[in-house]
Amino acid sequence: MRMIPTVLAFGFLSVYGLSACSNEASHLPSPISLPGAIVGSVFENATYGARRKKVKAYVSAHYQVLGNEARVGQGAHLDEVMGITGIPAEKRPQARKELMDTTQRYFSLPATDDSIEKVVVVLMVHS
Repeated sequence: MRMIPTVLAFGFLSVYGLSACSNEASHLPSPISLPGAIVGSVFENATYGARRKKVKAYVSAHYQVLGNEARVGQGAHLDEVMGITGIPAEKRPQARKELMDTTQRYFSLPATDDSIEKVVVVLMVHS
């Protein structure tokens, strides 16, 4: 019975020990880097959540204007929301095209939580 914890501990250490010393890609992170990765992930998620909240507030406030601008593929509000979202300049034409192609589905009137969420998702995917 006392051998089971020893065997498990040896197995755990050998798997993590070997993966940590490998020069090849691995799905197992180095045990040394785990605390930093966890902290980094928490900050990254918090930043994403705050940015997404700003995008959703902007889309909610300017939904009808954004819908009109999305139909033609350009406009000041569309440019501003893409800036808030953090969509790089090289990805903006693709985001505009997607919004243009799906205007009927994403910009239904009156605005609903579901339709606003769809627009936010499209924008966030391109950021």
